[in-house]
Amino acid sequence: MKPIPAGFEPVPPRGGFTPGIADLYVKREGEGIVRGVRVEPRHLNAAGIAHGGFLATMMDSTFGNTLGHLGRRGFTVRLVTDYVGPAKRGDWLEGRARVVRATQTLAFLEGELTVDGRVVLAGQAVFRLHQEKRSQSGGTRGPGS
Repeated sequence: MKPIPAGFEPVPPRGGFTPGIADLYVKREGEGIVRGVRVEPRHLNAAGIAHGGFLATMMDSTFGNTLGHLGRRGFTVRLVTDYVGPAKRGDWLEGRARVVRATQTLAFLEGELTVDGRVVLAGQAVFRLHQEKRSQSGGTRGPGS
């Protein structure tokens, strides 16, 4: 298997779903982040290319982590995926996303998954943002504080 590209660090496991799907990596790029994952045999469909569900999961994860990098949390309410090209076994898949617009309750994002600069999936998402709660002293508290 090829080495992980320079600058990428393993993502610490959180939750039970995504860590069971793939070993994820991240690196900073400008003001944002890039998610990375190596396409493994377990990610392939019967045609021998990355399964659409795997690609959609990676795009959704990239959207959520982009919000987290910006200090916000939320959950997906809409995910649109356009499958533009295949990703094959051994490919290094990179995910990038950006917030296009945000209100107090919603964030609108767009992004793409690429292999060697070639777009594999283009996506858009809407996330419902967690609302900060005012504490008794007037400060703000995040969810679960």
